[in-house]
Amino acid sequence: MGMYGADLAYLTMYKDGQRAVSTLQAIERLGNALDVGNAFDQPLMERFKNNLNNEDSLLQLGSEAYRAADKYLKTNDRTDVSALILAGGFVESLYLSTSSPGAEKDQDLANRIGEQKTTLTNLIGLLGEVEDQQGISTLTGQLQELRVLFTAISLTYEYAEPVTEEAKKTTYINSSSSVSITGDQLKAIAKKIGSIRNSILA
Repeated sequence: MGMYGADLAYLTMYKDGQRAVSTLQAIERLGNALDVGNAFDQPLMERFKNNLNNEDSLLQLGSEAYRAADKYLKTNDRTDVSALILAGGFVESLYLSTSSPGAEKDQDLANRIGEQKTTLTNLIGLLGEVEDQQGISTLTGQLQELRVLFTAISLTYEYAEPVTEEAKKTTYINSSSSVSITGDQLKAIAKKIGSIRNSILA
């Protein structure tokens, strides 16, 4: 379900409305199977269809639904399912990023991929809290192997004071990060995340 959520965001950004609707329908079916269908109900589907040409609205609707599902799962002591949905979203997002034909030449994209080093560590820690659940230990082991590939990546963070415009109620984050990642490292990460993705889909 998390993987489909990442796909939904990707399709929305690239304005592929028809495939986005079919992906949302798949999410709805999975949500029903996981007993979180209330987050992906018919009114949401209608709102989604009515906003096919509005990228911002579609992303907001998807975020609302996933937040509602996450809250429902945590409230009902189903943190294992919530963690797995989050892991699925991470795996699919990283897969889509590393599969981009220009990933090796696009420094901004390489930076985003390298920055997942911290996210991956946090995700492994989260899964470790529910590792006694079926299947989670296997996924955690795969992500640990992926983390080994990330350890060689140099990530530098430079803090800069954020600026707030009170009139606009907006805060601008001025900190920046830079990543040193080689083409071979990127290929190794792409290969491993592809393998993890295939095992989830199997």
